[in-house]
Amino acid sequence: MATKKLTIKGETVEYAIKRGLSQLGLSQDRTLIKILQKDSQGFFGHKDAVVAIVYDDEESEAALNAKIDKEFRSKFKFRFVEQQAQIQVPACFYEDQYVHSAEERQEFLEDFLRNYGVDHPDDQAISKVVEDFQCQYSFIPVKDFETEPLNNRESSIHLMISDDKMLCRAIIFHGEITHEEEVFNVLKKRHIVKGIMRKNLQHVLKTGYCGYFTLAQGEPAVDDTPGAVEKFFQENEHKEFSKMMEMLTIDTRSVKEINIAERHQLLIKLGDVITGSDGYTIEGDAVPKKEVAESEGSIKLGPNVYASDNGKEIYAKESGHIVWKSDERFIDVEPVYIVEGNVDFSEGNIHGFVGKVIIKGDVKPKFSVVAQGDIEIHGTVEDAVVKSTNGNVLVAQSVIHKNEGTIQAKESIHCSIATNADLHAKNIIIEKEAMNSFMEAENQITITSNPGVLIGGETHVKNVLLVKTVGSESSVPTKLHIGDVSQIKNRLRSLTQKGRDTAMKLKEAKEVINILSYRSESEELDIIEQQQLERAQKEIPNLEDYIKYCQEQKEILEKEIEERRPARLEVLETLYSHVDIFLFEGHFIPQSPEKHTGFHYKKGRVQRYSL
Repeated sequence: MATKKLTIKGETVEYAIKRGLSQLGLSQDRTLIKILQKDSQGFFGHKDAVVAIVYDDEESEAALNAKIDKEFRSKFKFRFVEQQAQIQVPACFYEDQYVHSAEERQEFLEDFLRNYGVDHPDDQAISKVVEDFQCQYSFIPVKDFETEPLNNRESSIHLMISDDKMLCRAIIFHGEITHEEEVFNVLKKRHIVKGIMRKNLQHVLKTGYCGYFTLAQGEPAVDDTPGAVEKFFQENEHKEFSKMMEMLTIDTRSVKEINIAERHQLLIKLGDVITGSDGYTIEGDAVPKKEVAESEGSIKLGPNVYASDNGKEIYAKESGHIVWKSDERFIDVEPVYIVEGNVDFSEGNIHGFVGKVIIKGDVKPKFSVVAQGDIEIHGTVEDAVVKSTNGNVLVAQSVIHKNEGTIQAKESIHCSIATNADLHAKNIIIEKEAMNSFMEAENQITITSNPGVLIGGETHVKNVLLVKTVGSESSVPTKLHIGDVSQIKNRLRSLTQKGRDTAMKLKEAKEVINILSYRSESEELDIIEQQQLERAQKEIPNLEDYIKYCQEQKEILEKEIEERRPARLEVLETLYSHVDIFLFEGHFIPQSPEKHTGFHYKKGRVQRYSL
């Protein structure tokens, strides 16, 4: 985004603003306006007003181009007449100011006609309009419609029926007079008997409108809806675990309240299915609804759960961790590995467990816990490796990495205190404080309980950093990267340059092929020339593939940059000075403490807002 400033004069402030906005093609709410000088009447005469308008150059260019395109399109004339679609183009259609080649003119015409519902126009007619500038003087037929006569007064109708028989659109070419029953006769002949939109037809006949309109529309089926689901377990177990951490001491017996099922425990009750309805086509054929059986079919069952005889209740076959995926309506009970004490020499490392791991003690230095499911640790983690490849890591007390160790999670990391920690997850939630830690989150980092302090270290987060206090009075070096795109921009520039270099090589290879192929028609190539030709022919597919790869990677990086644009930092209490902050494309270091302030990147700079 390139921010620019336009300074403009006018007899009054209002006139200067209006003139500037017109020049930029933007509305006032898309700009920042500063009045540099108000208009006044003095001893020496009238003094003009001066205003400065700050705007986004790309946005202005896009708005002006849209305005030009709108004005350009307004010069074209179109009509349905004599069973034809006809177009008259303006003289500027053949000028390079708007379209620069025959191919662009053809694409423009096809798009213009598509807006009137005209697909697949006559190729020869389009070519004639594109190539013959004399077409500007008259209406040129670009498509002939198959019609059926409505009467002997030159009225006819064209019907366009969808393949699924759910929609009929029509054009009526009016003669002296057309009666409603004459249209119904044609519809009956074509077996269109349901969903006829009589008001649309009456409006067209009354106004003489000649263009596509919806004449008949079928009714889609409404599928049965599964019954309501009543759950007998804590769906959001993270919330329950957070409450436990706030209590400072944890009663291990309460673990069973967090999505842990006993054998034969009732998990779900299903309500009655909500019955839908069949639909119909415009030809009167039924469109059957999708039925849902009054059974466990409305909920997908895993191997460790079962349904009652009436299919209304679902129970756990074995004790374990309840897995509920609401978006998929899937439930299962996965096995849980419980360590009654510490992960130390008595227990050993835990690797490759497919379910959930609950550790009621600590994870001691040099040990590791790696599992597919959630990992709950009721004590501390010190210089240890903890990884959940598909779930969350929850640590009730502290994470301390003095010399080595890391915590990684596919979803979230939740702990009380992080000291010299190395944390990587989609979301990171720290209850009390993070000190001299390296944290990396794909979505959000939250440190908002008491005291809610982030001091030292390096924090990387893609979208949101929400914290009570950042930094300290002693100016401990603290770096924050929120939605930072500097490295992505470097990769994007590198890919762009590689793409250009490869495109140049491709152009050179094609030139070699053209020259040597032309020469081979009149004389035999020598060995070196033949090798050059073969090498160029061999290189072209690889070069084209690499250009495509660069473009695909550029699109991925550009999407990533746009996803990071809304990134924000919110400090609920105090942001101390000398904290290094990289926010999207901006960088700043506060020179004095700031209170209750949010930060986001907007209009080319980091902007503050009160919380």
